[in-house]
Amino acid sequence: MTARNSSFHIICGTYTHGHFLCIPDLGVSTPLAALNDTFWNMEQLTIDNPDLSEPDAISNICALKALKLHLVI
Repeated sequence: MTARNSSFHIICGTYTHGHFLCIPDLGVSTPLAALNDTFWNMEQLTIDNPDLSEPDAISNICALKALKLHLVI
């Protein structure tokens, strides 16, 4: 995913308790609600990973929301 002149390799998927997001280059991982649940996902991403900047967190959450439009999950 590329946004704001930053690039992120993201891994998202499902597991027993729902969905997850990992950004290996930043050592970031967090559980997710539905991919288009921007409020809950943003809270989880920023609470679990305080070193991730807010603009980068927003970029990743918006990318997941856009991805949801193309997936059947």
